[in-house]
Amino acid sequence: MNPRRSTRNIKKTRYSALNADILYHLCQMMYTDKLHGLVNLSMIDKCTRTVATPFIFDSISSYWLWGKDSESRTDFKRNVEILLKNNRIISSIRTFDLYVPSTTSIPIPSAAFILLTLPRLVKLSIHVHDQHLSQFKIKFEECSKGRRPRSPFPPSLRSLDIPNENWIFLIDSFSHLEYLVVASHPCLGYEVNRKSMASYLQKLGTLHPGLRTLHCPLSFVADNIKEIARCLPDLSEIGLRGRVSHIRYRGCQFVARHIADFKMLPTLETIFFSDLPVTWISDWEDEPDTEGNPTPTLGFDLGTEEFLREIEERFLTEDGPGLKSVIVGPVVYEVDENRRLMQSSSS
Repeated sequence: MNPRRSTRNIKKTRYSALNADILYHLCQMMYTDKLHGLVNLSMIDKCTRTVATPFIFDSISSYWLWGKDSESRTDFKRNVEILLKNNRIISSIRTFDLYVPSTTSIPIPSAAFILLTLPRLVKLSIHVHDQHLSQFKIKFEECSKGRRPRSPFPPSLRSLDIPNENWIFLIDSFSHLEYLVVASHPCLGYEVNRKSMASYLQKLGTLHPGLRTLHCPLSFVADNIKEIARCLPDLSEIGLRGRVSHIRYRGCQFVARHIADFKMLPTLETIFFSDLPVTWISDWEDEPDTEGNPTPTLGFDLGTEEFLREIEERFLTEDGPGLKSVIVGPVVYEVDENRRLMQSSSS
Protein backbone atom coordinates (compact mmCIF):
# COMPACT_ATOMS: atom_id res chain seq x y z
CA MET A 1 0.00 0.00 0.00
CA ASN A 2 1.24 3.43 -0.87
CA PRO A 3 1.85 5.16 2.52
CA ARG A 4 1.34 8.59 0.97
CA ARG A 5 -2.07 7.55 -0.38
CA SER A 6 -3.17 5.90 2.90
CA THR A 7 -2.80 9.13 4.86
CA ARG A 8 -5.55 10.72 2.76
CA ASN A 9 -8.10 8.57 4.52
CA ILE A 10 -7.12 9.77 8.03
CA LYS A 11 -9.98 11.70 9.53
CA LYS A 12 -8.90 15.07 10.82
CA THR A 13 -10.52 16.29 14.03
CA ARG A 14 -11.44 19.93 14.28
CA TYR A 15 -10.28 21.73 17.42
CA SER A 16 -13.87 22.72 18.12
CA ALA A 17 -14.80 19.03 18.27
CA LEU A 18 -12.46 18.31 21.23
CA ASN A 19 -14.43 17.44 24.35
CA ALA A 20 -13.91 19.03 27.78
CA ASP A 21 -11.81 16.12 29.09
CA ILE A 22 -9.25 16.48 26.32
CA LEU A 23 -9.17 20.26 26.77
CA TYR A 24 -8.66 19.80 30.50
CA HIS A 25 -5.59 17.57 30.00
CA LEU A 26 -4.24 19.96 27.36
CA CYS A 27 -4.60 22.89 29.78
CA GLN A 28 -3.06 20.86 32.57
CA MET A 29 0.08 20.18 30.53
CA MET A 30 0.43 23.81 29.47
CA TYR A 31 -0.16 25.02 33.05
CA THR A 32 2.88 23.03 34.17
CA ASP A 33 5.19 24.15 31.38
CA LYS A 34 3.95 27.30 29.66
CA LEU A 35 1.43 29.47 31.47
CA HIS A 36 1.76 32.25 28.90
CA GLY A 37 0.86 29.77 26.17
CA LEU A 38 -2.15 28.68 28.21
CA VAL A 39 -3.39 32.28 28.32
CA ASN A 40 -3.12 32.47 24.53
CA LEU A 41 -4.91 29.14 24.18
CA SER A 42 -7.81 30.38 26.33
CA MET A 43 -8.53 33.08 23.75
CA ILE A 44 -9.49 30.56 21.05
CA ASP A 45 -13.10 30.11 22.11
CA LYS A 46 -15.48 30.22 25.07
CA CYS A 47 -15.26 26.50 25.80
CA THR A 48 -11.46 26.59 26.08
CA ARG A 49 -11.61 29.71 28.21
CA THR A 50 -14.01 27.99 30.63
CA VAL A 51 -11.70 25.01 31.01
CA ALA A 52 -8.50 27.13 31.23
CA THR A 53 -9.73 29.68 33.79
CA PRO A 54 -9.11 27.54 36.93
CA PHE A 55 -5.52 26.97 35.78
CA ILE A 56 -4.77 30.56 34.79
CA PHE A 57 -6.18 32.04 38.00
CA ASP A 58 -5.15 29.28 40.40
CA SER A 59 -2.60 31.69 41.87
CA ILE A 60 -2.60 35.50 41.88
CA SER A 61 -0.40 38.19 43.38
CA SER A 62 -1.31 41.74 44.32
CA TYR A 63 1.97 42.64 42.57
CA TRP A 64 0.04 42.62 39.30
CA LEU A 65 -2.87 44.60 40.73
CA TRP A 66 -0.81 47.68 41.46
CA GLY A 67 -0.53 48.49 37.78
CA LYS A 68 2.37 50.64 36.63
CA ASP A 69 2.29 52.99 39.62
CA SER A 70 2.87 51.51 43.08
CA GLU A 71 1.63 54.78 44.60
CA SER A 72 -1.77 54.57 42.96
CA ARG A 73 -4.50 53.09 45.18
CA THR A 74 -7.02 54.04 42.48
CA ASP A 75 -5.49 51.58 39.99
CA PHE A 76 -5.34 48.88 42.65
CA LYS A 77 -8.99 49.29 43.65
CA ARG A 78 -10.17 49.32 40.02
CA ASN A 79 -8.22 46.16 39.19
CA VAL A 80 -9.62 44.33 42.23
CA GLU A 81 -13.18 45.38 41.33
CA ILE A 82 -12.72 44.00 37.82
CA LEU A 83 -11.45 40.74 39.30
CA LEU A 84 -14.36 40.40 41.73
CA LYS A 85 -16.97 40.81 38.99
CA ASN A 86 -16.08 37.41 37.52
CA ASN A 87 -17.42 34.60 39.74
CA ARG A 88 -15.60 31.94 37.73
CA ILE A 89 -12.26 33.63 38.43
CA ILE A 90 -13.03 34.16 42.12
CA SER A 91 -13.91 30.50 42.60
CA SER A 92 -10.66 29.48 40.85
CA ILE A 93 -8.19 31.35 43.08
CA ARG A 94 -6.50 29.01 45.56
CA THR A 95 -3.26 30.90 46.22
CA PHE A 96 -2.98 34.62 47.00
CA ASP A 97 0.26 36.56 47.52
CA LEU A 98 -0.35 39.85 49.32
CA TYR A 99 2.54 41.91 48.01
CA VAL A 100 3.10 45.56 48.92
CA PRO A 101 6.08 47.31 47.26
CA SER A 102 8.67 48.23 49.89
CA THR A 103 9.07 51.60 48.20
CA THR A 104 5.44 52.63 48.57
CA SER A 105 4.56 55.21 51.20
CA ILE A 106 0.79 54.77 51.01
CA PRO A 107 -1.25 52.48 53.30
CA ILE A 108 -2.32 49.06 52.06
CA PRO A 109 -5.47 49.58 49.94
CA SER A 110 -8.65 48.32 51.62
CA ALA A 111 -9.44 46.37 48.47
CA ALA A 112 -6.50 44.07 49.21
CA PHE A 113 -8.20 42.76 52.35
CA ILE A 114 -11.23 41.66 50.33
CA LEU A 115 -8.98 39.12 48.63
CA LEU A 116 -8.22 37.48 52.00
CA THR A 117 -11.83 36.24 52.06
CA LEU A 118 -11.81 34.42 48.71
CA PRO A 119 -14.03 31.32 49.13
CA ARG A 120 -11.62 28.63 47.86
CA LEU A 121 -8.36 30.10 49.15
CA VAL A 122 -5.90 27.42 50.32
CA LYS A 123 -2.57 29.24 50.52
CA LEU A 124 -1.80 32.80 51.67
CA SER A 125 1.59 34.51 51.35
CA ILE A 126 2.34 37.86 53.00
CA HIS A 127 5.16 39.93 51.50
CA VAL A 128 4.70 43.16 53.43
CA HIS A 129 7.32 45.05 55.42
CA ASP A 130 6.77 45.77 59.09
CA GLN A 131 6.22 49.46 58.37
CA HIS A 132 2.69 48.42 57.32
CA LEU A 133 2.12 46.01 60.24
CA SER A 134 0.06 48.27 62.52
CA GLN A 135 -2.23 49.34 59.67
CA PHE A 136 -2.60 45.71 58.57
CA LYS A 137 -3.71 44.67 62.06
CA ILE A 138 -6.37 47.40 62.18
CA LYS A 139 -7.77 46.50 58.76
CA PHE A 140 -7.60 42.80 59.53
CA GLU A 141 -9.62 43.36 62.70
CA GLU A 142 -12.23 45.32 60.72
CA CYS A 143 -12.54 42.44 58.25
CA SER A 144 -13.09 40.02 61.14
CA LYS A 145 -15.97 41.91 62.76
CA GLY A 146 -19.32 40.16 62.66
CA ARG A 147 -17.84 36.86 61.47
CA ARG A 148 -18.22 33.49 63.19
CA PRO A 149 -15.58 32.40 63.89
CA ARG A 150 -13.96 35.81 64.22
CA SER A 151 -11.79 35.53 61.13
CA PRO A 152 -11.98 36.76 57.54
CA PHE A 153 -10.24 33.61 56.32
CA PRO A 154 -12.29 30.87 54.60
CA PRO A 155 -12.28 27.40 56.24
CA SER A 156 -10.38 26.06 53.22
CA LEU A 157 -7.20 28.02 54.08
CA ARG A 158 -4.41 25.63 55.10
CA SER A 159 -1.08 27.34 54.30
CA LEU A 160 0.58 30.54 55.53
CA ASP A 161 3.84 32.20 54.44
CA ILE A 162 4.85 35.27 56.50
CA PRO A 163 7.87 37.64 56.56
CA ASN A 164 8.85 37.18 60.22
CA GLU A 165 7.53 36.24 63.65
CA ASN A 166 5.73 39.60 64.03
CA TRP A 167 3.03 38.29 61.69
CA ILE A 168 2.47 35.01 63.48
CA PHE A 169 -0.65 36.43 65.14
CA LEU A 170 -2.40 35.36 61.93
CA ILE A 171 -2.31 31.71 63.03
CA ASP A 172 -5.05 32.57 65.55
CA SER A 173 -7.45 33.08 62.64
CA PHE A 174 -6.90 29.69 61.01
CA SER A 175 -9.37 26.93 61.64
CA HIS A 176 -6.85 24.30 60.50
CA LEU A 177 -3.24 25.19 59.64
CA GLU A 178 -1.10 22.51 57.99
CA TYR A 179 1.75 24.47 56.39
CA LEU A 180 3.69 27.39 57.91
CA VAL A 181 6.69 29.20 56.48
CA VAL A 182 8.35 32.06 58.38
CA ALA A 183 10.91 34.29 56.67
CA SER A 184 11.12 32.41 53.38
CA HIS A 185 12.69 35.45 51.68
CA PRO A 186 15.49 36.75 53.95
CA CYS A 187 17.04 38.56 50.98
CA LEU A 188 14.12 41.02 51.07
CA GLY A 189 15.39 42.44 54.33
CA TYR A 190 12.75 41.20 56.78
CA GLU A 191 14.21 41.19 60.29
CA VAL A 192 13.75 38.02 62.33
CA ASN A 193 14.06 37.57 66.09
CA ARG A 194 14.98 33.91 66.49
CA LYS A 195 14.45 33.86 70.28
CA SER A 196 10.97 35.25 69.78
CA MET A 197 10.28 32.65 67.09
CA ALA A 198 11.22 29.84 69.46
CA SER A 199 8.71 31.11 72.02
CA TYR A 200 5.87 30.66 69.51
CA LEU A 201 6.43 26.92 69.10
CA GLN A 202 4.32 26.13 72.15
CA LYS A 203 1.48 28.26 70.80
CA LEU A 204 1.70 26.53 67.43
CA GLY A 205 1.49 23.13 69.06
CA THR A 206 -1.55 24.16 71.11
CA LEU A 207 -3.53 25.83 68.32
CA HIS A 208 -2.51 23.63 65.41
CA PRO A 209 -1.34 20.19 66.55
CA GLY A 210 -2.04 18.93 63.02
CA LEU A 211 0.68 21.14 61.49
CA ARG A 212 2.55 19.01 58.97
CA THR A 213 5.12 21.40 57.51
CA LEU A 214 7.24 24.01 59.31
CA HIS A 215 9.93 26.21 57.78
CA CYS A 216 11.37 28.87 60.07
CA PRO A 217 14.59 30.85 60.73
CA LEU A 218 15.71 28.75 63.70
CA SER A 219 19.06 26.99 63.31
CA PHE A 220 19.20 23.19 63.28
CA VAL A 221 20.90 22.63 66.62
CA ALA A 222 19.82 20.06 69.18
CA ASP A 223 17.94 22.40 71.54
CA ASN A 224 15.74 23.78 68.73
CA ILE A 225 15.03 20.35 67.28
CA LYS A 226 14.06 18.95 70.68
CA GLU A 227 11.69 21.84 71.34
CA ILE A 228 10.07 21.45 67.92
CA ALA A 229 9.67 17.69 68.50
CA ARG A 230 8.06 18.38 71.88
CA CYS A 231 5.56 20.94 70.55
CA LEU A 232 4.92 19.57 67.06
CA PRO A 233 5.66 15.83 67.10
CA ASP A 234 3.66 15.02 63.95
CA LEU A 235 5.64 17.11 61.44
CA SER A 236 6.30 15.43 58.11
CA GLU A 237 8.49 18.24 56.68
CA ILE A 238 10.86 20.61 58.43
CA GLY A 239 13.13 23.38 57.21
CA LEU A 240 15.34 25.27 59.64
CA ARG A 241 16.91 28.14 57.75
CA GLY A 242 19.20 29.62 60.40
CA ARG A 243 22.92 29.09 59.95
CA VAL A 244 24.99 27.58 62.74
CA SER A 245 28.16 29.12 64.11
CA HIS A 246 30.25 29.00 67.29
CA ILE A 247 29.80 25.28 67.84
CA ARG A 248 32.39 22.99 69.36
CA TYR A 249 32.20 20.24 66.77
CA ARG A 250 33.85 19.88 63.41
CA GLY A 251 32.83 18.23 60.18
CA CYS A 252 30.68 15.13 60.60
CA GLN A 253 30.68 15.57 64.38
CA PHE A 254 28.15 18.31 63.67
CA VAL A 255 25.80 15.76 62.08
CA ALA A 256 26.26 13.34 64.96
CA ARG A 257 25.72 15.98 67.65
CA HIS A 258 22.83 17.98 66.17
CA ILE A 259 21.08 16.65 63.07
CA ALA A 260 20.66 13.18 64.56
CA ASP A 261 18.06 14.66 66.91
CA PHE A 262 15.63 14.78 63.99
CA LYS A 263 14.96 11.15 64.91
CA MET A 264 12.72 12.56 67.63
CA LEU A 265 10.18 13.31 64.85
CA PRO A 266 8.90 9.81 63.97
CA THR A 267 6.69 10.94 61.06
CA LEU A 268 9.39 13.05 59.38
CA GLU A 269 9.60 12.52 55.61
CA THR A 270 11.44 15.60 54.29
CA ILE A 271 14.24 17.77 55.70
CA PHE A 272 15.09 21.07 54.04
CA PHE A 273 18.44 22.83 54.46
CA SER A 274 18.84 26.27 52.90
CA ASP A 275 22.51 25.35 52.52
CA LEU A 276 25.04 22.97 54.02
CA PRO A 277 25.82 23.47 57.72
CA VAL A 278 28.83 25.60 58.58
CA THR A 279 31.19 24.62 61.37
CA TRP A 280 33.99 26.67 62.77
CA ILE A 281 37.60 25.98 63.67
CA SER A 282 38.23 28.17 66.70
CA ASP A 283 41.36 29.34 68.43
CA TRP A 284 40.50 28.52 72.05
CA GLU A 285 43.21 30.84 73.34
CA ASP A 286 41.61 33.91 71.73
CA GLU A 287 39.38 36.24 73.68
CA PRO A 288 35.75 35.04 73.65
CA ASP A 289 33.03 37.18 72.12
CA THR A 290 30.41 39.09 74.11
CA GLU A 291 28.33 35.91 74.59
CA GLY A 292 31.24 33.90 75.94
CA ASN A 293 31.81 31.90 72.75
CA PRO A 294 35.30 31.28 71.37
CA THR A 295 36.20 33.60 68.54
CA PRO A 296 35.85 31.78 65.17
CA THR A 297 38.89 31.97 62.96
CA LEU A 298 37.90 29.84 59.98
CA GLY A 299 34.58 28.61 58.62
CA PHE A 300 34.12 25.75 56.18
CA ASP A 301 31.24 23.84 54.61
CA LEU A 302 30.80 20.11 54.80
CA GLY A 303 31.05 18.46 51.40
CA THR A 304 27.68 17.44 49.99
CA GLU A 305 28.57 13.77 49.64
CA GLU A 306 29.98 13.56 53.16
CA PHE A 307 26.89 15.30 54.51
CA LEU A 308 24.48 12.95 52.71
CA ARG A 309 26.37 9.82 53.76
CA GLU A 310 26.15 10.86 57.41
CA ILE A 311 22.40 11.36 57.09
CA GLU A 312 22.07 7.92 55.49
CA GLU A 313 24.00 6.30 58.31
CA ARG A 314 22.01 7.96 61.08
CA PHE A 315 18.54 8.19 59.54
CA LEU A 316 18.03 5.45 57.00
CA THR A 317 18.01 2.70 59.59
CA GLU A 318 15.33 0.31 60.77
CA ASP A 319 14.55 2.39 63.85
CA GLY A 320 14.74 5.74 62.03
CA PRO A 321 11.84 7.81 60.68
CA GLY A 322 10.49 7.08 57.20
CA LEU A 323 12.63 9.73 55.54
CA LYS A 324 11.87 10.11 51.83
CA SER A 325 13.88 13.13 50.74
CA VAL A 326 16.50 15.69 51.77
CA ILE A 327 16.55 19.10 50.12
CA VAL A 328 19.75 21.18 50.11
CA GLY A 329 19.09 24.58 48.57
CA PRO A 330 17.48 23.94 45.17
CA VAL A 331 18.59 20.29 44.93
CA VAL A 332 16.34 17.39 45.96
CA TYR A 333 17.83 14.06 47.07
CA GLU A 334 15.41 11.15 47.25
CA VAL A 335 15.76 7.85 49.07
CA ASP A 336 16.10 5.01 46.57
CA GLU A 337 15.31 1.31 46.98
CA ASN A 338 18.79 0.73 48.45
CA ARG A 339 18.17 3.32 51.17
CA ARG A 340 20.62 5.75 49.61
CA LEU A 341 20.08 9.44 48.92
CA MET A 342 20.27 10.11 45.19
CA GLN A 343 19.71 13.39 43.38
CA SER A 344 16.24 13.61 41.91
CA SER A 345 16.04 13.77 38.13
CA SER A 346 13.60 16.69 38.40
CA SER A 347 15.93 18.94 40.43
